[in-house]
Amino acid sequence: MLTLATTKHRRMRSIHRPATMVAATLALELAFFGHPAEAQYINSYFPQAVPGYDTSEGVTVLSRARPLYATPGVNVGSFTVKPELSEGIGFDTDPTGISGLGSSPFLRTTPSVTAHSNWASNSLGMSLSADNFHYFNLPQADYTNWTAALGGGYTIGRNQLTLGYSHLSLNQNATDIGAVQSAIPVHYTVEDVRSGYTFDFGRFSLSPSIDVQYYNYDSATIGNQTVSQAYRDRYSFTGTLTARYSLSDQRNLMFVVQGLDNSYTDQPVGQPTNDSTGVIALGGIDYQAEGPWTYRFLIGLEERNFSASQFKSHTAPVVGGSVVWTPTGLTTVTGLISRSIEAPNAEGNSGFTYSNANLVIDHELYRNILLQGRAGFQYLQYLQGGGTQTSYTFGAGVNWLINRTLRLSLDYNFNQLTGSQASTFNGVPNITATGSSTLSRDVALLTLHFAL
Repeated sequence: MLTLATTKHRRMRSIHRPATMVAATLALELAFFGHPAEAQYINSYFPQAVPGYDTSEGVTVLSRARPLYATPGVNVGSFTVKPELSEGIGFDTDPTGISGLGSSPFLRTTPSVTAHSNWASNSLGMSLSADNFHYFNLPQADYTNWTAALGGGYTIGRNQLTLGYSHLSLNQNATDIGAVQSAIPVHYTVEDVRSGYTFDFGRFSLSPSIDVQYYNYDSATIGNQTVSQAYRDRYSFTGTLTARYSLSDQRNLMFVVQGLDNSYTDQPVGQPTNDSTGVIALGGIDYQAEGPWTYRFLIGLEERNFSASQFKSHTAPVVGGSVVWTPTGLTTVTGLISRSIEAPNAEGNSGFTYSNANLVIDHELYRNILLQGRAGFQYLQYLQGGGTQTSYTFGAGVNWLINRTLRLSLDYNFNQLTGSQASTFNGVPNITATGSSTLSRDVALLTLHFAL
């Protein structure tokens, strides 16, 4: 849940990126970094263009405004509507993550539409998107993710009280870190409601917010058996208070306190409940230097307490941050790091710590040709039994901005995932636990993007 804390402060100075560049950035992240642990995975899908959900990591070569190639959208009354469609053809050497099932070419189709109000005060936004994968040789691996969101902001004083709702219909694959080894994607839904406001006292501000989520999982297919995942169904409540003190323009000290409550609705008979509460305290800085550097960094502690006596309380250091270096106007280097405690993905286990680091280099070769290189590292350690998983990712991509309407991208990614068995509280592995294995996966994708 750390990403919820680390993104709240960014909304206060949100940089509204052109929809085409937002879509480009999201497509690269989702297609080629691989899905991280569940909380970060979920947050990567939240619509960034809807009030209450919009965030910014900083302006990079890929995300900066390009008026000659920006899509203006369609004006409908006092709203701007932006439809988009991406169609890609690619090849995946191991789309299922299950040994022996093989490789497949695939087709990826990604339609989306957003609408934003153009009012002088208050705001309203809507978003609808889908992401369909069709594997020609492995139809059992096909899946579709889709999201719908509605959000608004009501102006009170100098800030807006925001309220957002999202429905997410997603799938988890055995190729994801921290995932059960299901031969078919595990479908699940998330209902998310969040609200926030900033009280501005000049240099000092307070931003309270609340986020309520409900997770509901379908069954997995493991070893030709249908295995219920209902033990992962839960309500998740997060209350956050962010304090910010402005040292100067774009230089701020921050302190974040979060309260967490996870309440599971369908625990297996004979297994301890996964219910837990937690507290996170973080301090850090949001700093725009005089030169080419931008820093955002939070560090602190999280304490997680469990209702079941079999699970010991766990305290761990948690961090979240980003560094953007712009050595020239044509190149940006972005580093991202996070560490958090995540919800369990196996029966009788209380969860795991999740560490994630990414490095992205964007370069503008020509005004309309953008290059990217990227590397990622993920590490998962179970709180009970000491099972671990490690993921390495390396990739590259090129974006050709043809005109305001069309963009062509070519991307390649390599991922290696290794893991040891996740243990339950009594030391007896169960069928839903992560198996000991090594997965090496290559994915290439050529995509044509269309936007109005």
